Amino acid sequence: MANIVAYPTVGTTISISPWLDNTWSNPTFIYADDGSVASVTAASYDQVDQTFVLEAKGFDFSSISASATISGVIFTANILGSGSGVSIDLAQLLDTSAALAGTNKFITRSLLDTGSTSVKTAGGSADTWGNSLTVSWIQNSNFGVGIGCYAELNNAKVYVDYITLDVYYTIPPLNITPTPISVIGSKVDPTVLIEGGGVTVTPSPLTAVGSKVDPIVVLGSLVITPSV
Repeated sequence: MANIVAYPTVGTTISISPWLDNTWSNPTFIYADDGSVASVTAASYDQVDQTFVLEAKGFDFSSISASATISGVIFTANILGSGSGVSIDLAQLLDTSAALAGTNKFITRSLLDTGSTSVKTAGGSADTWGNSLTVSWIQNSNFGVGIGCYAELNNAKVYVDYITLDVYYTIPPLNITPTPISVIGSKVDPTVLIEGGGVTVTPSPLTAVGSKVDPIVVLGSLVITPSV
């Protein structure tokens, strides 16, 4: 199993019921672990209020082969609250239309810590969050995650430094089938059919044995380099 971790390149704030009370400031400040934060600090962010949904999108998973199977996704956010006043109550993947899809991993609220290194995670290497994820889905520019927070006390504040998604996937086994090989003088021009996995086959010089060539009985070698 392989995996790729990516940061978002798009951050937006959007009201989706019941996350309707307070918008996020600087939603684009979630692209890197750099101390710049998206935040909700309005004086009106009081007990039982819920932030808008902070959507993180534009993750680059373009290097994953189209033949891969998506096994799971891990969400990580450097997110902190003020005192004991804020909980995270939403972390849910986005589909290709940027709509919330599948399981909300914080349907049961989780209180945020106050330290600058506070991190929340959800999901797993074999957890697709109640979705049938595909390569085309996770490579879509709208794929991502939406998060929201709940004020446990009045005058609450919440800050998000960065969000990442870690996508786990498997590549199907290689199926290499030799096709007929033509003899050119005393040399052999091999043609090899590769199915699955996205590989590059580099033949080295081959020599025919006798006047006919058995694809199995050939002097030489093939260097097979799997792609990521």
